[in-house]
Amino acid sequence: MTFDYHEACGWLARSTGYKRPYDRKNRPLDGLVPAYWQDICRELGEPRSAYRLVKVAGSKGKGITATLIAAALQAGGNSVGLTTSPHLVDQRERMVIDGEMVSEKEFAAAIERVAHAASEESDARTYFGAVMCGALTAFAKAAVDVCVAECGMGGANDATGFLKADVTVLTGVELEHTRQLGNDLESIAYEKAMAAAEMTPIVIPSLPNEAMEGVHRAAREKRLDIVRLKTADMDARSVCEALAKIACGLSQMPFDASGLSEVPVPCRDDERVFGSSRVLFDGAHTPQSLARIGRRYGDGSRFLLFSCTPGRDSEVLARALGNGWSKAYYAGPAETPPGFEKIATDSSVSLIRQGGDFVVTGSFHFAGEVMSMLGIRPFRQRS
Repeated sequence: MTFDYHEACGWLARSTGYKRPYDRKNRPLDGLVPAYWQDICRELGEPRSAYRLVKVAGSKGKGITATLIAAALQAGGNSVGLTTSPHLVDQRERMVIDGEMVSEKEFAAAIERVAHAASEESDARTYFGAVMCGALTAFAKAAVDVCVAECGMGGANDATGFLKADVTVLTGVELEHTRQLGNDLESIAYEKAMAAAEMTPIVIPSLPNEAMEGVHRAAREKRLDIVRLKTADMDARSVCEALAKIACGLSQMPFDASGLSEVPVPCRDDERVFGSSRVLFDGAHTPQSLARIGRRYGDGSRFLLFSCTPGRDSEVLARALGNGWSKAYYAGPAETPPGFEKIATDSSVSLIRQGGDFVVTGSFHFAGEVMSMLGIRPFRQRS
């Protein structure tokens, strides 16, 4: 059987955790997932061996940094595959070649190859792993020079854990996903730093001392070369740009980072015009990231549309956003935080259609749903 695009999406929905994304996420990482996908990639002929690889791990800034690395390497004359997570509107956003989503035909062919290799039922057959491995095969078929891969929530024990990168970037460490990663910064930093392959460089920004203990522990075990960037006085975007430049320099590939400040990143400080509305989409979902959104955009002139995914504390996250909003709405499944008005997602879209200035934040899934309902597409499509 040959998959078309809808059949590929159907297989992902039936055979992976796509419709149950938090079933495994709410359990401690156990190493079964990377081992499973390593076996599948062997069945697929080790597609990763066809190109150089840069991995990006971290608590926040992963998607921005990965996108900027890919942009700088492409500007240097390389063909670049980029796989990030989550997608916003279209699953093909997880398979991007030279700045454009793969075609529906290319996506279907990649997922079909994965489906044949992963035919046996397994609890480790995760959606993230399936599409990531599909991306690896699509990049090999397209003969890219280099792949930039965003890690999942962890590093060593998520689906990317088996991938041996030439360079790894750790964008930052925060106290998040404690049920899966550990209850302290050292444990979380260790899990993420262990994404790096033995005897390779790992690029890191300024980190708290406790997190540095975790990085040093991983470095001792894997004999990593720690490349530190002093970022204490830099804003979030500047940190990502600086990390991207260093990673490109270590990749042994030609690159051009001169235009990084102009590179747009979907759903990261991503302002779109829709009719008479200006809508700022940002997938910020940690207290620190949401506090930055509040400081930057909460000047009393914008409406706030906020949601968060299951397992996160909606009241803590809402508090981080501050009170500087014309009106604040909450569209999430948890209890409505104080000071917010409950609103359904489709009603949020109706509100935007009426006109005004809005910030949509708290969850990539929520931002993507709003984008989809408005007909906004984050990436171009390959022909």
